Amino acid sequence: MTGQDVIGQMLAAGLEEPPQPLDLSGKVRRFGPKKNQWYRLREVRTEGGTYVVTGSFGDWRGQERHRVDVDWKGIGEDERQALQERRQAQAAADAAARAQAAAQAAMTAAELWASAARTGHSPYLQRKAVEPEGCRWLRDGAIVVPLLRYDQPRDQALKALQVIRPDGTKRFTKGFEKPGCCLRLGHVVVGEPILVAEGYATALTLRMAVQRRLPVVVALDAGNLQPVATLLRELYPQCPILICADDDWRTEGNPGRHKAHATAKAVAECHYTWPIFKPRERGAKDTDFNDLHLSAGLGVVQRQLRHAFYTLGSEVLAHAAA
Repeated sequence: MTGQDVIGQMLAAGLEEPPQPLDLSGKVRRFGPKKNQWYRLREVRTEGGTYVVTGSFGDWRGQERHRVDVDWKGIGEDERQALQERRQAQAAADAAARAQAAAQAAMTAAELWASAARTGHSPYLQRKAVEPEGCRWLRDGAIVVPLLRYDQPRDQALKALQVIRPDGTKRFTKGFEKPGCCLRLGHVVVGEPILVAEGYATALTLRMAVQRRLPVVVALDAGNLQPVATLLRELYPQCPILICADDDWRTEGNPGRHKAHATAKAVAECHYTWPIFKPRERGAKDTDFNDLHLSAGLGVVQRQLRHAFYTLGSEVLAHAAA
């Protein structure tokens, strides 16, 4: 098992080819478009003098993680067992380190959230033509968006913050565990629908489109749609879920619609829709309902949601977007 073999596995999994030579020190290395892809590899020398590469790789956007498929041919059973035990021990140590980092992230988020102002002005939200909800402000015009785990006690729910700068740059609290973290805008009513969006601005557009009659949950990205939808299904078993997906039409594989479709198949009473643009008026970066809001107006968003609601046979939803 060589570095080239691992690169072959990465390519087969749909990742870009990473810069070479590979770093086999065990450190996390990011690569690919916007550094969203990563690997963590180690080179192990066997008793027979053979070098074996172990580790994992994946894509942050889709929360995808693949373990290196090691070829154990020519390695004795005892040594193979010993190597596997070392891998398991390292995996346990990595999990402990992630847990410690997540705990530190929660503490950092709580401190920043407590110090942020409850009112302010955001050039970013002004450009997005949305009304703020559920956020706080920093002195430089940035907004902070709380990310919570709603299945945990209130005093433990805050896990991280997303900071959105005036220019639209987004940063997360370092070290937090993203799966299942989200922000709910509005209150859930038993039996009534819950909308889910990827981004904060998109969620605010949806809240405006339904006149704040229904809750909208910010899932952060396509890879977190299924963890969030699964969590919502557990917490609110009687509420239908409607994912308002991004249409990543210029991105290979269209992760927004692909992940929404997979989530709808995996989670009971979960459905999805996506924004429809007029081809001649659509910009290259127009992908979500906020983009539709800005290019065509909030009324178009409402009409498209109303159509989706009628398709689902929900009078509550249809009236919310009226």
